[in-house]
This record gives sequence, C-alpha cells and structure tokens, in this order.
Amino acid sequence: MTSVVHRTVVCCVEGGEQCEEDESVNCCCEPCCAQWNCESTIPTEASCPERRPDFNSACEDSEQGLHCDYGETECCGVTYPEISMECTDNTWIGYYIDTLCILGLAPPCPDDTTTEPAEKSADETTTAISQCPPEWPDENSACMDGLKCPYGMEECCGEMVPDVIFECYSGQWSMLIIDSLCDFGIPCPEESTTTGE
Repeated sequence: MTSVVHRTVVCCVEGGEQCEEDESVNCCCEPCCAQWNCESTIPTEASCPERRPDFNSACEDSEQGLHCDYGETECCGVTYPEISMECTDNTWIGYYIDTLCILGLAPPCPDDTTTEPAEKSADETTTAISQCPPEWPDENSACMDGLKCPYGMEECCGEMVPDVIFECYSGQWSMLIIDSLCDFGIPCPEESTTTGE
C-alpha cells in the first residue's frame, strides 16, 4: 500500500489559495509542475456579507481570505468600489478607494481633450518673451514685466544712445522714442576748460 503525503506550502496567496505538495510526483520546482497543485482555501459556501462589515470587526473562519467591495463611485467614466474589505486573521480589514475625483484632481480627466484655440497669425505670439528679442518687438505683443530693451543704437556727443527703448508693462511691450541732441541738430556741449581762480 502506497501512502500519499500532502504538505501545505504558501505560494498561491492570491484569492485565498495555497499550494498542496504531492510527494508521490517528483519534479524539480514548484509551482510549475504536477507535484504542486493550487487549491482554494476559501470554502465554496463563503460569500461577502450583504452589509459592509465594520473595520476591525470579527469575521468567520469560513470567510478567511475573502475579498469584498462595497459601494460604487464613478470617476472619469470608470466605476470603482468605495470601500474594499478583506477577512484576514479573522478580522475584517479595509480601506477607502481614492480616485482622482475624490482627491479633487479631476475633472478634467487625464483622457479629456480640450478644444484648440482659433489659429493665430504668424506674427502673433502667445508666449511671453523673457529676454530682449534681437529685433524690435511689435507693440502690445506679450513680454515679461520689467524688461527694458534698447534698439537703434547711435553715437551722439561721444555716447551711444538708442533710437527707441521697448519696455514691458503689464505683460505688453510699449515703445519709447528717444530723441538725442543729434536728432535735433543741436551741437554737443563742449567741456568747460575754464577753471575758477
């Protein structure tokens, strides 16, 4: 008479299953051969309680390993349980299911599309310029407040003077025209050579 020895090994923990080893079958490793057989430890008559158990309340031996979801919430077109409970060590443990909607991160949902704004002409800009452009910007185009950019530098009376300065106020360029003595044809002042005696 041959006896078959079964030894319980934890390996199929998902869904309350565990592996049974059949030593009458020889193979090198588990659970990928006939020597190892996953069998459910949850009795077939076990089912989730109709009413959600309280957190940390006792559960029956027959409910051991049972996973139960309660309530429903919809977020971004997907339905989720509100609370998930599991009977572990004869105690109902559980947690609330957080969704983007519950956390205030949706809507808009990650897959939502937005309508495109009307096309702008090539000379319109929507990005604020954060440094002086190489050429004069258009008046009232976008810029970063505080920028002051001189253009059209010319020498007058030994100094370099701009023709215009673009300054950014309230996110838009404003143009200031600079008039120098040379623009008006006024002679440069001479340095005083007289000394007080």
